[in-house]
Amino acid sequence: MAVNSLDRSRWYLGNVLWFGGYNSKTDRENNFGFISSENGNELFFHKNEISRSHTPADNTPVLFREGTGKNGKPTAFNVHLLDKTDEKTAELLIQYLRGIIEQSVVLWRKGYNSVSYQ
Repeated sequence: MAVNSLDRSRWYLGNVLWFGGYNSKTDRENNFGFISSENGNELFFHKNEISRSHTPADNTPVLFREGTGKNGKPTAFNVHLLDKTDEKTAELLIQYLRGIIEQSVVLWRKGYNSVSYQ
C-alpha cells in the first residue's frame, strides 16, 4: 500500500468498526476494514498493517498511526491490537499516554499565555 503521508508523531486509540467479510463482487474475503478513532474519524486499514497475524473482531481496541492512503483518504497504519497479556501493548500504551500528556501540556501553555491579568 502506498503512503502519501504518515503522522509518526503519535499513536491514536480506536476500535475496529469491522474487518473482513465476504465480498460477492470479487468472490473472496476482504483484507481490509475500518477503525473508529478517538477523535471521531473513521479510517481505512489493510490486513498488512496489523502488527499480529490475528484477525481483529468488531470493537477490538487498537492503537495506530494516522496517515493518508494512496487514494488521499484517512488511513490507519501500524495497527496494533490491544492485548493485556502482550508486552508490546504495554509499551505502546506508554507511548500513547506520553503523547497525550505532551499535547496537553502544549495546549495548557498556549491557553495560559493568552490569559491577561489586570
